[in-house]
Amino acid sequence: MSNSVVSFLLLFASLSGWGLLSFNRIKVHIAFIPIFIFSSITTVVFCAGLINIMPLAVNLIYYLGLILFVIYLFLYFRRKQALMPMLHPSIIVFALSILGMMIYLKGLILTHYDNFSHWGLIVREMSLINGLPDSSTIVTFQNYPPGSAVFIYFILEVLGKHESYALMAQAFLAISCVVTMYFFSEWKRPGVILLTMAAGISLLLVNWGSFYNLLVDILLGLVAFASVIVAYYYRGDWKKQLIVNTPILIFLMLLKDSGKIFLAFNVILILSFIYFYYVHKKPLTKDVRKIVYNALLWLIGIPMFLNYLWIKYTIKAYQTGYGANKFAVTPDKVANNEKSSEFMDHIGPQLWRASTNLESNNFKAVAIVNIMAVLLLVLMYVVQRKLSKLLIFSIFISNGFYVLYMFSLYFMYVYLMPEFEAARIAGFGRYQSTIIIYVIGILMSAVIYEWSHYLNNKPISKMITLILLGSLFIYPFSGNVKVIAEKPETISSIRWEVKNKFSKIASTGAIDPEVTYYSPKSKDDRGYLKYIVSYEQLSMNYSITNGLSSEEEKEKFFTSLKNSDFLVVLDSDKAINEWLFKYIDVDNPEGVYKVLYEDDEWTLTPI
Repeated sequence: MSNSVVSFLLLFASLSGWGLLSFNRIKVHIAFIPIFIFSSITTVVFCAGLINIMPLAVNLIYYLGLILFVIYLFLYFRRKQALMPMLHPSIIVFALSILGMMIYLKGLILTHYDNFSHWGLIVREMSLINGLPDSSTIVTFQNYPPGSAVFIYFILEVLGKHESYALMAQAFLAISCVVTMYFFSEWKRPGVILLTMAAGISLLLVNWGSFYNLLVDILLGLVAFASVIVAYYYRGDWKKQLIVNTPILIFLMLLKDSGKIFLAFNVILILSFIYFYYVHKKPLTKDVRKIVYNALLWLIGIPMFLNYLWIKYTIKAYQTGYGANKFAVTPDKVANNEKSSEFMDHIGPQLWRASTNLESNNFKAVAIVNIMAVLLLVLMYVVQRKLSKLLIFSIFISNGFYVLYMFSLYFMYVYLMPEFEAARIAGFGRYQSTIIIYVIGILMSAVIYEWSHYLNNKPISKMITLILLGSLFIYPFSGNVKVIAEKPETISSIRWEVKNKFSKIASTGAIDPEVTYYSPKSKDDRGYLKYIVSYEQLSMNYSITNGLSSEEEKEKFFTSLKNSDFLVVLDSDKAINEWLFKYIDVDNPEGVYKVLYEDDEWTLTPI
């Protein structure tokens, strides 16, 4: 326990060292420092992975951060470094949220299906090989970008390899994005802090269950939203815009293939800011061209170049072409679409209904926040004869991007996803939650910003609207609050059973053993047990049997068992009990057995 506390303290000291450097030298706004640092670390470690020096990069970042922390601590005691400017509401909220998440997630293990098919698997493989995944791993979704896994790898290298630490690392990323909303908060304006807090909680409640897994759908929306906040704040400072937003945009693209969609959205936003502040109604001088060229290079050129390097890496690492991957976008997939005419007739209306369903919390939130923004816009115009350009722009751009994103989902379902999955718009809830966070985040931030200025000298009205707006922000997702108290029951899960039983096999010293698993309850689990076993063993040396009711099942079971070193009975039925009791005398047949088959005789030894 004491060692882990020390490790956490040293980690935060190192990160603080880099944060202090960013604050004092680069002059990054303090609310943006967490996501700026985390994105920069991910970018550097990812680039190091491309040349196979990830452990070296981690050590350099970690120890240089500690040195910087000591230097700034020394300057503080010499009274050459002020403390008060750093006690901004964003940093206090960030620190308290991080502490809360560490306590909340302590001891949890992964249980979600997709952790074992990819998102947790890639983290585990990277931690074992100390590099980006390659053909020596069992990662199957080979073209999926590794952004969040790279950051988690950095955290695990410092803290130690535990799944709860991985969950904490992902939570750190999410919270670092949310606190960017506090960029205009001040301690002397508590109403703004409270309303921003309500908006931040609303964003996290869109899918609180994401804190229990390493899927990146929610994180993708949060990072994209954080980049928008940064873009707006630095709209009149193109150099700072590029310095701070470039690593965030790189991280956005490295999170998921669909990150390119949000990269495009945000680049459009940033370029529009640059146009209106530096190009519009101005002569096209050498300095203006320099700004445009730099923006194109840093915002598009560098992120896309790193994406190109990732594609080249996967081709070299796996000895397979990009088009071999399930969700790879290739001309052949678009040109040779084999979906049925019935599917094509229904997918458009089906997707429209799902994306505009007011009974869903997601679209309900979009509708409510839009109404709030429009009402505030009208009120400001009626009372002050002033049109809020921020609200108009936010309403137009967020809703426009929502529509464009739905078109991208239509493209995915029609051209990239197998028909049996696309027909039920598989994963739509997760995909939609990404854009929901992005849209309502932009609109809530615009509402809070204008509200704070419009009612600045009206305390009674401000208090009433504070309670009203805060309640409306959280209302669509209020039903998700109960999820906070419903943490996964890990001890009673089949994941825990497999983890516990395979650890017994590992304790025997067996190297890459062949294992037969027996579990009637997993018959209709859509491959859940298979992925769990692959994750635990990090190999395909296993066989799973779900019963012995037919001759085919019996033949499969006994054929695999003859070639196995161990038998794991996860849950039993009458058939396996009758067979086991011929060779062993145990009270509970569920367990692990060493298997030996010689001269047509079975020897089973409980472990």
